[in-house]
Amino acid sequence: MIKGHTDIDIWNTGFFINADYFSDDFIIYNNTGKDLTRKTLAHPFFHNNSYKTTYTSFILCLSGTSEIEIDSINYSTKENTLLMMVPNQIIKYNKISEDYKAHLIMISNKYFDTRDNFYKMMSLLIPLKNHPCVNLNIAETDLLKTYHVLLYKKISEENNLFRDFTIQYLIQATFYEVCQLLLKHLEIKKKKLPHKEDIFKQFLKLVETHHYKERDISFYAEKLCLTPKYLSSIIRDVSGELAGNWIDNYVIIEAKALLISSNLTIQEICYKLNFSTPSSFTRFFKRITGMSPRKFRTLKVFPNLIE
Repeated sequence: MIKGHTDIDIWNTGFFINADYFSDDFIIYNNTGKDLTRKTLAHPFFHNNSYKTTYTSFILCLSGTSEIEIDSINYSTKENTLLMMVPNQIIKYNKISEDYKAHLIMISNKYFDTRDNFYKMMSLLIPLKNHPCVNLNIAETDLLKTYHVLLYKKISEENNLFRDFTIQYLIQATFYEVCQLLLKHLEIKKKKLPHKEDIFKQFLKLVETHHYKERDISFYAEKLCLTPKYLSSIIRDVSGELAGNWIDNYVIIEAKALLISSNLTIQEICYKLNFSTPSSFTRFFKRITGMSPRKFRTLKVFPNLIE
């Protein structure tokens, strides 16, 4: 039973584990040839402690074993095991063998903070949240190792002007390959989702379609022939988030996209997203992002104007 947990962001994680490559959006780490794993677990932050993920991560076990608790469920890994963790899960490392070796990649929530990436991420990660661990065959493991070889080759090219861009897209390709392998092994596409997960998936599709105009949970509950209270409990059980947070996420992603990539005024964006007044839109945007729409647009479109 988890009594409490600590949040940790991707930058601090990368610094703490001495990652081979890390930025605000990504971590790449290979503990082969390092004696860092046991030292990391012995640190007060990890030892007998749970923490909440703020990123998507996937770990390919190359040798040894580990035991990890994800949302109070225990998982064991061994050679050729692929493990994925998604945002807002509660993680606790219980045991790692002395001969444990693994490849690790982490992707921040912020990287998915565009409209297209957000929708793609939701469609891939939701089915995998409750099925995070599979054992790969040798060919599948070798395929993922190939991606890692390419990544480490690019990491070493310090004089390559396009290094970071190349790393970004290689990580993205690896992410989709990992999702495909997990989906393939679980055969989620061929199986009917558990009832609650199916409702959650339908809810997200409705939100994607109607978030421009509808931000009340009652609207979505009526569409699904459920009571608002029951729908809210399902969303919380499946995702760990409130239904309202999911709706707000879709709206804020849309708002950011319009602020960055359109010529619409803030007032026009406000009415396009069905806010009654520009001030109500500004309050909503600032509550979630910590800044006004105007400041966000200036920061993203004209960063040199921000001192």
